[in-house]
Parts: sequence; structure tokens; C-alpha cells
Amino acid sequence: MKYRAAKIPVFILFLILILFVLPTKIVHGAVDIKSNQPLKDVMVMIIDTANVNRVMQSPDCSGVFFITGIKQDKFKANTYGYGHANTTIGPYNFTNHDKLNTLIKSEAVPVSLGEVGVNTTKTNQYLDSVQFYERRYQGLGYYVTWNDFKDRGLSNVYDIFRGIPGLIVNNNRVFFARYAVSSFRITEPKPSIYVDGMLINNSNIEWLSPESVQAVEVYNHLYAPIQYNRGMLGGVILIWTKN
Repeated sequence: MKYRAAKIPVFILFLILILFVLPTKIVHGAVDIKSNQPLKDVMVMIIDTANVNRVMQSPDCSGVFFITGIKQDKFKANTYGYGHANTTIGPYNFTNHDKLNTLIKSEAVPVSLGEVGVNTTKTNQYLDSVQFYERRYQGLGYYVTWNDFKDRGLSNVYDIFRGIPGLIVNNNRVFFARYAVSSFRITEPKPSIYVDGMLINNSNIEWLSPESVQAVEVYNHLYAPIQYNRGMLGGVILIWTKN
């Protein structure tokens, strides 16, 4: 009994060893498109008779693949790749130690895309050239364009500033509200006003027609563009005209 019991584990070990060393099939080949260009952006799959994927591999840069470890006696090879037709070769009936060398031809197919929505905003060429839209996107100040104030019945250029947060208009003068509240000075510090990039002396813009204004940018002294008197206590106002 002891002798027979000892033989059973040995027999099981022998069976396991046979299973692990059973020879497998090999499929070697290349994938290209009908123009004879190698195709690497596909997957080569070994499919059994139940249409179950058993082994897969991507070809190398020259389109060559080398698939081992195939234990099925009957199988077929299938390629799948985005933008290329799925191609199937086989089925093949193999015995142990068999090796298949093949060339798989694939075909490019059009790819249907869903609808793509594009939202566009019409921009002004001049404002684009002075980086107005870029600064507005950064959002460090307050920005208005002609379309924002054209229907307000403007009598002078200072009417554009009425309603802009942080600004006070008084007797054809404009200044930042923070200084009217926190400063004990007799006169509030004047903002630096630029028209088309030019600094206006004494910040007097009574001569400017509101009809000629294309856009306005308003910044406090900390966030004004560096080239426009950043750090000046009164803040900065940039005016861009239609000319």
C-alpha cells in the first residue's frame, strides 16, 4: 500500500510536467496594407473555434509579428486596427510543432466622426493686435467693448465709465472709488489714462468722442499691464479707438 501511495504523486507530477512541455504552434508573418506599406498600428489575435481570443500581439515597426504559445489545434488569425478593415485568415488545423508563415493584407477604411460643434467669437483685428483679447482672457481687470455701451445714449466719453465697477465719474473726471472712501486727500489720485497706447497728460479726455471708442480696460495699480504704469496709485485705464 505504501508503495502504491508513493507512486500516485509521482504520476501526477509526470502529468503536470507533460502539460507544461507540450509543444505549441507558432504563427509568424507580417501585416501591411494593399499599397505594400507595413502596418504596425493593429492587433493580431489568435481566435479559437468558439471565437475566444487566446493570444494577441502588436506587430513591430516593420509590421512583423511572431506569436508563440498557441495550444489550440484549430484556430484562425484576426487583425483589428482603428481605421483599417478587420481581416481574418484561417481556420487552420495544426499538429504539434507546426509553424505558419503568412502575410496579412489589410485595407484602410474611412472613419466616421460624430458632429463637432465649434463656437466662434468675432474679434476686432485692431484689438487683437494690441493684445486686448489676451488680457481679457487673463481677467486681471474689467473690460468693455463698443457692443457693451453703444445703446446707452452716451453724451460724452465719461458716460462710458458710468456703471463700471470700482469707478466714480464726477464733473467729467473719473477716479477709482477706493480712493474716495479711504483717502483724506483734497483731490483723489488720478488714474493713468492711455488712448491707443499713448499716455494722456492730466488724464483729460473730454476731447474724445464716445462714438470713436472701441474698447476700454480698467485696472487697479497692482494688476495693470507692466508697460502701462503698473504700480501707479491711481490705477490705469486703457482706451482703444476705432481709428
